[in-house]
Amino acid sequence: MKVLLKHKARAARRLRRGFTLLEVLVASSLLFALMTMVGLFLIEVTSIYYGGTARSAYAQQVTKLAEMIGSDVASTHQYFLFPSYTEEDRDELSDAVANDQGGTFLVLIHAEPRYTTAPDHYAITRIVAYAVDRDHPILGDNNEVKAYRVLRYEVEPASDEDWLRDPADLAMFTPIDGNDPLNQPARFTSIMDYVPEVLQDADPRTVATIDANSAFSIENAFILRPNRLITITFGIINSSGMGDQAEELRGHDIVSNTFNYSFQAQG
Repeated sequence: MKVLLKHKARAARRLRRGFTLLEVLVASSLLFALMTMVGLFLIEVTSIYYGGTARSAYAQQVTKLAEMIGSDVASTHQYFLFPSYTEEDRDELSDAVANDQGGTFLVLIHAEPRYTTAPDHYAITRIVAYAVDRDHPILGDNNEVKAYRVLRYEVEPASDEDWLRDPADLAMFTPIDGNDPLNQPARFTSIMDYVPEVLQDADPRTVATIDANSAFSIENAFILRPNRLITITFGIINSSGMGDQAEELRGHDIVSNTFNYSFQAQG
């Protein structure tokens, strides 16, 4: 009986004394190892989730951009590609590049045939243009050029104007009947006079942001190909939408993927 009481007393003293230093270190090590494994597991799961989300968002962005440009190109009647949208690079027809050459300002003229007045002619319904805005680059924290915006312009003739052209060549259509109801403004004497009209769009839309330092030449963002094909190639920056990412990119590394599509003008 006395032995049993001594054993109980010794156990009670051990409980009151608490854990030894060695026991605390072992328990802490096991807890730290367990927390580390749980943390690594959560990081991996989060990385997989956000990686999949980013890829999905990028795929949606590329799909939207390809559908929009593809629709604009497919329905265009006449198109021109210039080295840039600055006036000295697009004020003469000779500035337009030839097949297998590139540029950063693509002008798409949409027109439809009109047979109500002799001779036959085309009426321009709208003009769409895509331009790489190299005049206003997106800069990093050290003022280095990180990216450029791709802008989309669109204009339509005013309700009191008829924008016309001859179907046979690039000459302007001139009504032969003095009573002709068509109203072609005097400022249009050449097909090239229509090119500046699209830049009158005071609110062009940013449809993509592209990597200024990707492996693809910015000067050849758009390339004309034979058979009325237009190839578009650049490093498009991942984003959840088609918009301006100047603040998003500042101070961050750029992650871009290839946007490489060819569209055929069928209008």
